[in-house]
Amino acid sequence: MKNNKTKGRILDKSIEMFNVRQASNVSTVQISKDMGISPGNLYYYYSNKEEIIRKVWEERICAEILSLADAADETDSEEKLRDYCEKYAEHYARYSFFYLEMPTLFANDRELKKAYLETVEKETDAAVKILNNLAEAGVIGEIDSMYKKFTGMNLITVMRNSWIDAFCLGERSGSGSDEAAGHTEYIWGRMKAFIEPYMRDKVDEEEIQQQ
Repeated sequence: MKNNKTKGRILDKSIEMFNVRQASNVSTVQISKDMGISPGNLYYYYSNKEEIIRKVWEERICAEILSLADAADETDSEEKLRDYCEKYAEHYARYSFFYLEMPTLFANDRELKKAYLETVEKETDAAVKILNNLAEAGVIGEIDSMYKKFTGMNLITVMRNSWIDAFCLGERSGSGSDEAAGHTEYIWGRMKAFIEPYMRDKVDEEEIQQQ
């Protein structure tokens, strides 16, 4: 139990330091010093920084993404889609280092990249589920099945890139949920712009049916 608690503390401290300084600027020696433990003690649990990041992915980031994917089943209105964007904004803020340094992290760890791509498939499936729900609820028009997967990918990309833009170009007002709250409106505005053409398609379909 004590070992698990120490491992968890190392992950917590690593996430905190990575978010503030970016992972590429933090060493395992700095993490151990900030925790008040010896580097050897840290290496007893994690052999290097890449292993720490991979474990953060497995136990924290990936777990949250899969939980968000489950929430897609109930996302069938504009209001719920906005809530979905807000949850993602909070997620991105909690693990900002990962999304801001993704190319560098993947270049340093191919296994991490492989694991991420596997999760992206589930994330995309969840986005497609949301699009289907919105279409069934009459919020948007039906999307051609040929393009539905790519549209789902775009939905996730809009959320992620909008958050990155808001984080990098906007004022940082805090961390975690506080920071995410300041960016949600921007993300939601970009999301509304993304789905608006599909809402027009729904109106066009209804007008054709009435003729």
